[in-house]
Amino acid sequence: MKVTYLTICLLAVLTAEVYGAVYHGNYKSDAHPGKCVIDDKTILSEGQTVNVNCESISCGSGGDVTFAGCGAKGVPEPCKLGDRKYPKADYPKCCINVVHCPDGDSEI
Repeated sequence: MKVTYLTICLLAVLTAEVYGAVYHGNYKSDAHPGKCVIDDKTILSEGQTVNVNCESISCGSGGDVTFAGCGAKGVPEPCKLGDRKYPKADYPKCCINVVHCPDGDSEI
């Protein structure tokens, strides 16, 4: 029985669905030429990248910004997706989740 659960957990981890989220926007501001103005506290220079709330934010030319985040994850039964293992780490390490399976935990 333990071998069956171990096999299922191993397959669950190996076949887990992981999707990254990447989206773009233009954050050009006449008040800050050559910068990307995300908000009052986040003003980036062209070529600058910062990590905020488990997202990577990169400023490109003309105010173009690329955001990269964790996206959605799923694991098949009987395993359950747990909390983030390193929630205060920078992206992408902050995206790692614990996977709870009957025979033990792992991470994706």
